Amino acid sequence: MSKRIYLLFIMLIFCVASQVGVAKQKKILSYKLKDEINSVSWYDTRKAFEQAEADSVDAILILMNTYGGRVKDADSIRSRILRSFIPVYVFVDNNAASAGAMISLACDSIYMSPSGSIGAATVVGLDGAAMPDKYQSYQRATMRATAEAKGKIIDENNNEVWRRDPMIAEAMVDQDIVIDGVSEKGKVLTFTADEALKYRYCDAIVLSEQDLQLRLGYDKAQIKSFELSGQDKYVRFFASPYIPTIIVTFLLIGLFSSFKMPGLFTPFLMIIGFGALFFIPLFLFGYASTWEILIFMAGVTLLFFEIFIIPGFGFTGISGILCIITSLVLAMVDNDTFNFEWVEPDALSTALTIVLGALLVALGAMLYIGNRFSTMDSPLFRKLALHTKLDGDATISMVLSNEETSLIGCEGVVVTDLRPIGKVNIGEEYYQATSISGMLIKGDRVIVRKRSMGQLVVQKLIIKDS
Repeated sequence: MSKRIYLLFIMLIFCVASQVGVAKQKKILSYKLKDEINSVSWYDTRKAFEQAEADSVDAILILMNTYGGRVKDADSIRSRILRSFIPVYVFVDNNAASAGAMISLACDSIYMSPSGSIGAATVVGLDGAAMPDKYQSYQRATMRATAEAKGKIIDENNNEVWRRDPMIAEAMVDQDIVIDGVSEKGKVLTFTADEALKYRYCDAIVLSEQDLQLRLGYDKAQIKSFELSGQDKYVRFFASPYIPTIIVTFLLIGLFSSFKMPGLFTPFLMIIGFGALFFIPLFLFGYASTWEILIFMAGVTLLFFEIFIIPGFGFTGISGILCIITSLVLAMVDNDTFNFEWVEPDALSTALTIVLGALLVALGAMLYIGNRFSTMDSPLFRKLALHTKLDGDATISMVLSNEETSLIGCEGVVVTDLRPIGKVNIGEEYYQATSISGMLIKGDRVIVRKRSMGQLVVQKLIIKDS
């Protein structure tokens, strides 16, 4: 009996010891900040820090290699790092330029590869030219505050000094700041790895991520690379810099189609569907605000009234289009309710370029499709064309062949109201037509003026009294 108790006691000690060993194993979450710093980088950072806090990791390791990016997103990442109660380390594998330098300064420790560099934090535009001093002044203050946030240390001479000299941080922004032996006038400061180590802008030079883990004492730690969830990947994909252009293009195609084919819900559903794809990721990213979405919804509502309720095309339709386009532009710009004071000019110009470019592509696509529809005359295409029954055996010809140019100059009667598109009867056939005389009602007599984009263009026939 005593032997059994002894064995159970030994097993209990072994289990407790093993659990204590597991509990003591340190955990590190690593994630990458590479390529351009933008809204996607900020989204990844938010999610990585949320996961790190949920998993109670011992440290966060940022693997960096970037030439910079958007100041707004870099500042958001910087602020999130400074608020973290978990130690944050950065390994500059190659470059930490501009926005990358700002983010690095916020970390508890900076480690660099032998070929690494850090600095050159001047705010520049898309053309590479320095932005006005308002932006540089803000950037200098931000860099200085970030360096100061790391506090002071006692150096080898027992003097209290800044751990990271704030003046050096400013010199990385302003080419006019001169520091004896460190920076020259007319040159924005950039450090090599050895220089950064010398001036305490690097804590150590390491050869690899594994070398860094060994130096930090995390060589036996549980290393976990950050991975986005399926939902986060969806949001990230649709909010990437290029996808909104495609979404806006299809949205605008739906917008043009709604006027080309009034009365049909398909184009209207395209506007709503692609609008949701556009706004939901941007809203989750923190770019699109509720009021911007409300402007879009107001535009869609006005458009609905114009297409399905109010005859003709006028103030309601134009207002709806302007609301939709305005909301698309504003949603891509991180403004504060029409306050653009601190919005980077490049951000506004990029948003306008995306929307205007999509507008031109959508218009070109509609013209191309219209011309193709107006000339396709093959039997296969005729089978695909829509023919709608009206009054017995009569059909509506939705697509015109080249032979039907003979209809130009012919007279007909309006079958359904033209607002400005509807149906007309010419001879024994029914055709889709567009009015160039404003709204026409059923029974009005018309004359065919031309053929355009797969349908007749008609004008109201004025019958003069003899």
